[in-house]
Amino acid sequence: MKTAALAVLAAGFMAPTAALATPSCEAQGEVRPYCGFRQPEDLEPLADGRHLLVSQMNLTPTPQGFLFKSGKLSLLDTRTGKVRDLYPGKSAGQAKAKPTPGWGDPACPGEIGDALSPHGIHLSRRGDGRLQLLVVNHGGREAVEFFELDGQRLTWRGCAVAPRGSTMNDVAARPGGGFIASNMIDASTPEQAAQAMDNVARGENTGFVWTWSASFGYQKLPGSDGPLPNGVQVDAAGRYAYYNVVGPQGAVRKVDLQNYRLVGSAPTPNPDNLSWDGKRLLTAGVLDHRTLSQCDSAAPCRSASHASAIDPETMQATRLFEQDGSLQRGVSVAVAMGKRLYIGAFAGDRVLSVPLK
Repeated sequence: MKTAALAVLAAGFMAPTAALATPSCEAQGEVRPYCGFRQPEDLEPLADGRHLLVSQMNLTPTPQGFLFKSGKLSLLDTRTGKVRDLYPGKSAGQAKAKPTPGWGDPACPGEIGDALSPHGIHLSRRGDGRLQLLVVNHGGREAVEFFELDGQRLTWRGCAVAPRGSTMNDVAARPGGGFIASNMIDASTPEQAAQAMDNVARGENTGFVWTWSASFGYQKLPGSDGPLPNGVQVDAAGRYAYYNVVGPQGAVRKVDLQNYRLVGSAPTPNPDNLSWDGKRLLTAGVLDHRTLSQCDSAAPCRSASHASAIDPETMQATRLFEQDGSLQRGVSVAVAMGKRLYIGAFAGDRVLSVPLK
């Protein structure tokens, strides 16, 4: 990760997590942890009802703040607890592939390989029936990387490099091609980035949502400005986009893609990533991000968190799970698979599994 914006963001928002003591990795009743990850920030369930794709983000502390370093895309077998790294593979540092036509921008510089530093991910089926995994990447370039998932194998296919000053977080494919991606901090200078977290604390806008297509490239989605835009999703018909905003006015917002009007908002504490469970939107996050900044090296603290469901029609929120931080820290995503809810974290070492309500 090269951008000053991400370094400053991490220092201001996430640095205190270094002081947190590691919770127990023993199952507690119906609550089951899968440990040994490095910041499993985003998750995608596979259709087999057994495996999860995991984006291991890999934030590393430095005197200047936290930096995104090389991470992994992994596969978790929820029955056995075994984890297998899918990308980068053993050959990623060798000969790198050129972009595959129809997967991303033809001007993509080439395969990302070992430099991959993943953030948000999204799995979808393309018009030709192939499975596509989109990955927000901070390593080497700020971009959305395109992968093909064939069985349990990931193959890099292309990328779309973001405009200068972008600091992306999450991504979601649009039906018919293209994607939307949250640009949580739009900052071209370190000074702009440094001011971003103060703006978030005041509920002021720091970024917006990008929309990308092969024909027009990156364009700002009208009506999508907000404080630290985070998780994104699009409905199956491609009519509505949903995006999360963080801070004292945290909410899941709904935008009509026909007229770009904000048509709904569900107040939700610091919602991070978004997913679908078939009918509902799922989100998760810390209840109060100030709990992180209250930690120091001498006093580990807990970041209480929630997982919630949003009715996409009424935009009413329902709490699915809540914990005080003793089970998991820095919660960032909730996905449904079978009768279980799987919860990832931007600053922790585990994926948590709880019964789905």
